[in-house]
Amino acid sequence: MRLLSSLFVAAIFMLGTMSIAYGQEATPPPGGYDHLPGLDDSSNSRSNPSAPAREPRVVDKGPLALPDQDRSDYADFLAQPNTGLIRLLPRNSPGSAFNYTGERPLIHGDGAYYSFHYRAHEYGYGSDLELSMTQEFNGTSKGLIELPPHRNFSVGFAGADFGMLANLGDVSLTDLTAADPRVAYLLSYETPRAESEARPEYQRFGRGVTADGQTYKQTLPLQSQATYLLRSINYDVSDVLVGFHVVREESDGSVIVAWKLLKSYPTPQLARDK
Repeated sequence: MRLLSSLFVAAIFMLGTMSIAYGQEATPPPGGYDHLPGLDDSSNSRSNPSAPAREPRVVDKGPLALPDQDRSDYADFLAQPNTGLIRLLPRNSPGSAFNYTGERPLIHGDGAYYSFHYRAHEYGYGSDLELSMTQEFNGTSKGLIELPPHRNFSVGFAGADFGMLANLGDVSLTDLTAADPRVAYLLSYETPRAESEARPEYQRFGRGVTADGQTYKQTLPLQSQATYLLRSINYDVSDVLVGFHVVREESDGSVIVAWKLLKSYPTPQLARDK
């Protein structure tokens, strides 16, 4: 019996020292809605004909404001049409010691989302980009210890809406255009017109698709100084192709992003399944 008891204690200790990592599931912000359920919910804020308040290309007031130095450093870039600089605040995870504790704007989504179509952070009208975090824990004999989280970019948040991201690495956003060969896959991607086609595409890009050596996924880890491509399809709202560059990660967990709209497609319509 004493031998069995010792083995049991040893097994518990070994389990306690295993590393645990998982992604915090994103729950809808107040006023938002789940991805697949509730597509035709009459309370869905997308049925509201009004649009979110359009923001300046570089916000200069409030929790989402950027320093004047950023505006100065990116003056040449901002001289190009369809460009901007934004601050994204991370989605918090319940109980995390690393949650963002700074001031947040009083809008749906708390500053973690952005629509390049509306040029607005407010969630609920068809957002294109989200900054979220993945919690990680390390198990010890004294219990779980939370490690600094990984932050991620995501696309596709409601109904049959979906999209895909690609990390191009540390390349110039200034010179990136729709004619660049690296943009070809997302540029020529044909938006599904039937719900029975759109939902499988959401799942496919959730798993990840590789084409010509480049990976395209619904969610990718945040990488400082990296340039990303984004194709975001929000049915009845917008279909956009965007390039964006991670300027820096702030000490409070927020991220500064430079963006350029590469192409805006006709508003996509979806034939609903009967």
